[in-house]
Amino acid sequence: MKKITITFLFFFTLYSTINAQWNKIKTSTTGTIYDMTFINDSTGFFVGDGVFKTINYGDTWNSIDLSPSGERIFFYNDTIGYVLSYKALYKTINGGKTWNEVYDFTKESTHFMASDIVFTTEKVGYMVAYISGPPGGSYIYKTTNGGNNWSISGSFPSIMTLQSIDFFNAENGIAVGLNGQIIKTTDAGTTWTVQQTNSFGTFLSVYLINNIGYTSGYASSGSEIIKTTDGGKTWLQQATNGTGNSALRTVFFPTEDIGYAAGENGKIVYTIDGGTSWQVSEPTIPETFFSSYFITPKIGFIGGTNGTLLKTTNGGIGGITVGVPVIKDLKDHLEDIRVSPNPVNRFLSIKNIPNDQYVLTVTNMEGNKLLVKKVEIGGSFELELKGFSNGNYFLTLQNSKERIVKKIIVRK
Repeated sequence: MKKITITFLFFFTLYSTINAQWNKIKTSTTGTIYDMTFINDSTGFFVGDGVFKTINYGDTWNSIDLSPSGERIFFYNDTIGYVLSYKALYKTINGGKTWNEVYDFTKESTHFMASDIVFTTEKVGYMVAYISGPPGGSYIYKTTNGGNNWSISGSFPSIMTLQSIDFFNAENGIAVGLNGQIIKTTDAGTTWTVQQTNSFGTFLSVYLINNIGYTSGYASSGSEIIKTTDGGKTWLQQATNGTGNSALRTVFFPTEDIGYAAGENGKIVYTIDGGTSWQVSEPTIPETFFSSYFITPKIGFIGGTNGTLLKTTNGGIGGITVGVPVIKDLKDHLEDIRVSPNPVNRFLSIKNIPNDQYVLTVTNMEGNKLLVKKVEIGGSFELELKGFSNGNYFLTLQNSKERIVKKIIVRK
């Protein structure tokens, strides 16, 4: 019971101290936090001048020795992850403990600039890049062997800088960049077509959930967010009141309706109605935000320049509190449990389970319980996710002493 008591105390202390505010988390870096991700509700990574890891819900972060610097980080599952720099790709197969360079992009061109990366299966991934010198243009690359080799999937000489890429599923993806350019594939990168929008702005980030997508950036008129509800066929501009001319460099939607965007001049906006209206949640700090990640609709992080990392537990209502006390050392003995494949289609394998009786729960991002089972298991267990739609879910295993939560992604 001691473990459960400590965990509940942790949540109570954090909530009562924050009092409806952003919490500025202390980090050991003064560099920019370019990107971040979580592999479950307690374990996450961010990248900038090295890779940093948390195992206590984002309250403390430690630098990983000999880890690469980069601008993007992507974990396919608990063990396999990637760091993308402008010139090279690094990979871990042990949950971030060690990293190895798997591809040097200067072989493509000395002016090569990689922008973003995503994997749709353990082996298949995509990357957007542009050539900063002659001959110029933007490119989409594809790998089918886990990043060891890359070939050109799409070439766009007239588009100078593709910035971001994401996929709805294994077949359908979107890439975005300058001059309001949105490029779409419906056949796993075999062909790419340019989509027409009414924007001439710059899109810096794209986020896709189910058949809905958002991309953020800026235009001559100021900040800009546009939305699709039909898989990228058509796009409509959203109102972003209160952001002025600040470029919105990151956008994240934990649900179809609740989303956050952030960028220059410390600007953070949020929506609870699928982008129909946006409200300002503005910290009073002069930083530029590049990255965001939300574990739940209300618990999330935003990172930016000068090692700035903000955390909210209530969706970012209020200002900033610095130096919030937290209870540390929340490491679970169940952390060696592994789930695969992740993303999963229907059958999920759960391994390294200590012999015990558990309550197994699957919840959606809104916290609704979709599956609850009492099981007595040990070693491994196969769970059928029949009837689950595409999206993000949390799998919880809890015994009489402790629990572990794993984020799972369902892709049909």
